[in-house]
Amino acid sequence: MRNAKIVCTLGPASFDRETIRDLADAGMSVARMNASHGNVEHRSEVIDSIRAVDDATNEPLAAMLDLQGPEVR
Repeated sequence: MRNAKIVCTLGPASFDRETIRDLADAGMSVARMNASHGNVEHRSEVIDSIRAVDDATNEPLAAMLDLQGPEVR
């Protein structure tokens, strides 16, 4: 296991399983998603893809969901 962690933010162009696998092969250790975009069903599908890639690779791959914090207006 490597010491440094590489966090990649996934977007519409990188939600498919093949791209997630390519990113993991290139060194990604955490797949980050922004919860402000998309819906619950779509995020669930992406997390399923991340888990499938994690199962298929030797290095651990984590999923991170970035939630909006409190705002001062």
